[in-house]
Amino acid sequence: MVVFASDGYGEGFAFYKGSSQLLNIPLIPIPVINENIDSVAPDFNAFAQANLSKPAAALSQHPVGQELHLKQPLCFGGDWNDEKNMVWVTPTQHAELVRYWNRIYRDVSRQKG
Repeated sequence: MVVFASDGYGEGFAFYKGSSQLLNIPLIPIPVINENIDSVAPDFNAFAQANLSKPAAALSQHPVGQELHLKQPLCFGGDWNDEKNMVWVTPTQHAELVRYWNRIYRDVSRQKG
């Protein structure tokens, strides 16, 4: 799976190598192959056309160049409705946090399994 973009709110857009179908995935945890994943477009062209036609979100709701990160991810009991659980971070910080939490998720899953 190749993740190529984020929606800025904890989900990303991806495709499987060899497939043109675009997927909407959670970034924590990133799903494994064959999990139930939402398809958002049959190919990148359709994805771009659909998204370019949407109105821009209000800038006051989403700081430009920032990603919303849940300090305690949903898969670990975090609450999406708790503002104290939310922090805006740079894309670089977000990538580091996503890698960290996915590593923790895999480790916990291995211990359970």
